[in-house]
Amino acid sequence: MIEGISLGVMIFLSMVVSFIKLPSRIRTFIKEHKLLTDFLAGAIVYMLLGAISKTVAAVWGAITCGLLVGLTLEAVNGNRTHSKRSSATS
Repeated sequence: MIEGISLGVMIFLSMVVSFIKLPSRIRTFIKEHKLLTDFLAGAIVYMLLGAISKTVAAVWGAITCGLLVGLTLEAVNGNRTHSKRSSATS
């Protein structure tokens, strides 16, 4: 279980670093399509970890990475939505 969680966190951090280097059009698309991003991130992580690790570790890694991706997208979109509301009321 610990192996899967640590693998999930490491893959999430590598996704964040890769995300920063993407063109702005792709970053905007990812931020706007949270459900698709969550699904693809979980599926890709499960396939990657399933090829190199035990199945249970791959499942825990995919769950951990998927949760972190979802929380991060929600935090980014929540800040953007809050900023739009604040500027609309001003």
